[in-house]
Amino acid sequence: MGVRRRDRPHRDPEVPRGGHPRVLRQRPAPPGAVSLLRVLVSWLRELVPVTVSVDELAEALTAYGFEGSAVDPAPPIPGRPGRGGGAVLDLEITTNRPDCLSVAGIAREVSTIYGDTITWPALADTPAGDDALPVTIEEDALALCPRYAASVAEVRVGPSPAWMAARLEAAEVRPINNVVDVTNYVMLETG
Repeated sequence: MGVRRRDRPHRDPEVPRGGHPRVLRQRPAPPGAVSLLRVLVSWLRELVPVTVSVDELAEALTAYGFEGSAVDPAPPIPGRPGRGGGAVLDLEITTNRPDCLSVAGIAREVSTIYGDTITWPALADTPAGDDALPVTIEEDALALCPRYAASVAEVRVGPSPAWMAARLEAAEVRPINNVVDVTNYVMLETG
């Protein structure tokens, strides 16, 4: 039995030969490993009472691994002179810190850096209406799923409050209406 070193005689010339390509292709770039988060400093100060300047805050976050690429002015709230404005921190969050992809996550880091306590926004229970359906949750189910949600009927869709629209615009999220903006706001705040 021998090894044939030349082309096969009955092979179609249009069929490409196997093997490696003659020219090495350039390796594609890895996917983006850094996410950009824009944090309104006044929103951050509502959660953590830090009194340092914006530049000192940006330097401290950079020292703790969150590179601050820029400090931008925040857009003013339309129709309310003297409200809004302030500064917006552009922070680069690496993929190993997904817990910091929200205002609450950055607030936890700032509270750790400066030794302050976080003041979480108060959540008020809304009483159920007359047409509410009775729902019971068993104790075993609470251990399996600690968070439940419900639907709300007959919601009036309209414009968002000016303060919410200004915070969304500072984070470069376009305000659409009150229903969409609430979900975007909660996503930015809690992650």
